[in-house]
Amino acid sequence: MSGGRNNNPLRQASNVGRNYKITMTQYELVHRVYSENTNEIDERIGKSKFPVTFQVLKLFSLKINDILKSLQSIEANQSFYSSQGLTRILYEHYLVAYFIWTKCRVDDNDECAIDYKQYYAIYEMIKQQNYNSKLDKSYDLTKTPLQNFLIKVPELDDPDNPLNQDNFTDINTRANKFDIRKILQYMQDSLDPNDYFKSLHVLVHDVCKKYNKTSSYVHGGRMAELEAFENTPPIDKSKILNDNVEFAKIFSYQILDFIMMLLLLEDKSFIKTYQPIYDFINKDRH
Repeated sequence: MSGGRNNNPLRQASNVGRNYKITMTQYELVHRVYSENTNEIDERIGKSKFPVTFQVLKLFSLKINDILKSLQSIEANQSFYSSQGLTRILYEHYLVAYFIWTKCRVDDNDECAIDYKQYYAIYEMIKQQNYNSKLDKSYDLTKTPLQNFLIKVPELDDPDNPLNQDNFTDINTRANKFDIRKILQYMQDSLDPNDYFKSLHVLVHDVCKKYNKTSSYVHGGRMAELEAFENTPPIDKSKILNDNVEFAKIFSYQILDFIMMLLLLEDKSFIKTYQPIYDFINKDRH
């Protein structure tokens, strides 16, 4: 689906990210088109072969909008350090959502979203429980991570469907794909170089750089301290505070755009609903 079929309706929307430092206008437009057609969108999603992907993307939309509201409040208070830390979280949310959307449209299935919804949750639970076991010194070094986990959560050790080492390995494999390094590796090495959304992949690459640069803020690092409180190197903090909000707006409308473009992929007739957005992103080409 990522290759060069001329009749693929996604080609019509493939420049959505080419000028990503755009405008509140596109944010307003996408939100308006989506909100005015919610019933149609939900009806189409109900008939879709990608129900889990749509469910996951909708939840990411809620999460990113929540972050956006917080970033706007933080900007009003000029709390630079908090803004940078929260924006690092924003970047990670967007990258995971973008990856799930990309895998769905390229692979033409719900598998990636299912892995995120089911296996990633189990993976996180195992990590949390085993970390806590090491903190309280109850972790048994003579046992495997899986065995240690099942000691803490025996209700998951179903005799009729036991969680074994093969399951554990499969869970790790399915969940590890959402590591940001793995996502970037997929984009660089596995994605078709002729994919329609090459222009949007440029944004993803930029987001990965920003994700890396702001990591110090969530780890209590010295570089963040130097930048935020010692102005080393000198930066325009007010501009960055505003940029962080603008990025959240971009990600907010893009998640909704991803939902609508998947619908367009399944049924070309959805172009009638999507037309205002299509006209907007192509207006400079006429």
